[in-house]
This record gives sequence, structure tokens and C-alpha cells, in this order.
Amino acid sequence: MKLHVVKRLTCFLKNDKIDSFHYDMFHGYASRDVRGHERDAYFLGDRLEHKLNLCLNLFRINDIIEPTGTLLVTEPVKSVLAAFQEVEFLRANLRLVRNIPFMEGDFSHWNDPEYRDDGEENTPIRILLEGDDERYQFSALPTYYEVICANLHRLLDKYDNWQAMNCDFGLPTNSVQVPLNRLVVEKYPIFYFGGAHIIREDIFVLLKDFFNWTYFVSVEVQSP
Repeated sequence: MKLHVVKRLTCFLKNDKIDSFHYDMFHGYASRDVRGHERDAYFLGDRLEHKLNLCLNLFRINDIIEPTGTLLVTEPVKSVLAAFQEVEFLRANLRLVRNIPFMEGDFSHWNDPEYRDDGEENTPIRILLEGDDERYQFSALPTYYEVICANLHRLLDKYDNWQAMNCDFGLPTNSVQVPLNRLVVEKYPIFYFGGAHIIREDIFVLLKDFFNWTYFVSVEVQSP
């Protein structure tokens, strides 16, 4: 059985389309109202007590984004995923809406003398978070849902006969070795491991056109 290991693109070396500015404008920012655990991801088995609060740039509506460790999807994607078992959803709150134009391949933000990106305190996400809410500019707003899937880290001691698969995305520091098990693959159509989502072929063919592959990368592997 084919699997697709999908990871958000976080390395922009030699990338002539996007940098961290585009990344933040695309994915936005998400957090929970839980002190000390604001950016925690939820997985199957967790108590889904605190919704994610989203700060998004809706200059473009992106059907699949990943501001934290879990995927966030719009209603059309949720409808596709809802047909599969072992996947749950938690509706997110749209806390802040911005309308900031950006385009892949356009790096004119570096021409602004006030633009800063030092990877620490001064990052493009501040442009998104420090502005006024602009939802009044939109006639309708999308609803996003957090995809609650299995976390493979939590299943390692419950199954035997794991086979390690090396997934090389061809990017610096962006390879991941995923342990796979036939029973796990048959039970879970999508699961998380090592910063990546492993998606079974039967569901990937339904989802692939919803992904913007400028911001995500995928490697195909064969299940044991």
C-alpha cells in the first residue's frame, strides 16, 4: 500500500518562490488559551477542551494550513475526511482576520526599511498579529477545523514488527525516519510522526488538490 509523507515546508534555502514572510502569510498563527501549552497539538485520545484561536491572513483562502503541529482544514476538506474512521475534528475560533496581499515569487517586502526578519523577536508573523482586525472587508469567512489524528509516537509500544522508512525530502534538515506497521496503516488513514503527516493512498488522492504544494512537500513510500 502506498503512503504519502507530507510535511510543511520550513526551509527556504535556494527557494525562488517563498520565504518566511510568505510562510507566515499562508499558514497564519494559532494558539490555545492554556497557559504553558498554547501551541500544543491535539491527537486521538486527548481531551479536546481548548479550541485553537486563529490569526489568519485571508487575502487568499487556503484549504489546508498548518500553523501548529496539526492540520487545519476548511469545510470542503472536512467533508472528505469525515468519510474515514479514526479521524476527528475540532472547530477553531477565528480570532483575528487580516487582508495582507502577498504573492509567491515577490520578495519586495525586503525593500521596506522597516521590515525585519531575524528569526527571533522580529519575524513576519508580527505583521499579521499587530494589525487591526479586517474581517469587515469580507462578505463571508471560512470555518476551519483542526484535524485530530493518531500520533504514531503513542502507538509504538502497542504494536510489534515495525519497519523504519527513511523519507528524504531533499531539503537540509528536513528528512524524517518513519516507523511503519501494516496493522497501523490499515487502521489509521492519516497519522502524525516527527513533524510529518503520513496519509494513506486512498485518502491522499482525495486530498492532494486541496494542498498548496508551494508550502508543503510530499514523499511517497511503500507500506510494509
